Amino acid sequence: MSPPALLPSGDRLRGYAYRASGPVQLHLGDARDALTAMPDTSVDCIMTSPPYWSLLH
Repeated sequence: MSPPALLPSGDRLRGYAYRASGPVQLHLGDARDALTAMPDTSVDCIMTSPPYWSLLH
């Protein structure tokens, strides 16, 4: 399976690529690092899980 088509700064984003479907791209990684690899104004929505999520169970 080939990696999904990435945003113009794709070289920096390849390490964060997770899934792509149509215009939607999911990137997995530390949000602080992944967001710095993305072009300005290219993000419409961010969902994060706090580092203490596993402590809730």
